[in-house]
Amino acid sequence: LNVTDGDGKPYSGIDDAQFIASLQKAAESYTATPVTMSSSGRVDARFVENDWEGSPEGQDYAATLGPDLTEKLTALREAHETALKAAADQYGWK
Repeated sequence: LNVTDGDGKPYSGIDDAQFIASLQKAAESYTATPVTMSSSGRVDARFVENDWEGSPEGQDYAATLGPDLTEKLTALREAHETALKAAADQYGWK
């Protein structure tokens, strides 16, 4: 994804056409295993911003994403934290 900032400017510094051409070139130059681009398309992708000093628990994210998605993401985060703690306990990670 040619992800953009909050103003719509790509982090890559190149427009979508250049981005796709660069991906194609990278795929063609990779020799370890055959890689091809089967298709490309258009999506809007942006990072959701959060002021971590003013909203240390991600409240800005929650306000942007809405309560339904925030609830789903909270459940996923809790499941991830549980799995990570179990792995840490099992493997002796500190």
